[in-house]
Amino acid sequence: MLNRAIIPSALVALALAGGLGHAAPETVLFCNYDVVLTADDSVGQINSRARVRDGHVVPIEFQDHKIDILVASSSESGVEFAITLFERHEEYWYRINPEPLQFSGELGIPVQYQWSDGDLSLDIAISVSGQRRLE
Repeated sequence: MLNRAIIPSALVALALAGGLGHAAPETVLFCNYDVVLTADDSVGQINSRARVRDGHVVPIEFQDHKIDILVASSSESGVEFAITLFERHEEYWYRINPEPLQFSGELGIPVQYQWSDGDLSLDIAISVSGQRRLE
């Protein structure tokens, strides 16, 4: 009889300590983007939209290149972006830029960002149109 009382109490204590209760609400950002990547003589373009959790990346993959766009809210209406470029060699992805390419914008206002290095160039137009909290 004593064991039955200990087990439920132990489970309740583990649930409270382990955070099995409600987690803090997360913000989801709604993004519309147009990305043009030029590598040598090859041009790739993607026009799409995505929902992304605040502080997470929108992954965009071309044949031999990949772009991760980190989207994070910075204030009530501000948005920060950080772009990391990757190139595939055989089965592995290698980072092209040692530091993320960073820029900022405002909610609801499209931002354009251009970057080039040698025969690789990137042109991004992105708009974060809103946000909502996940409960």
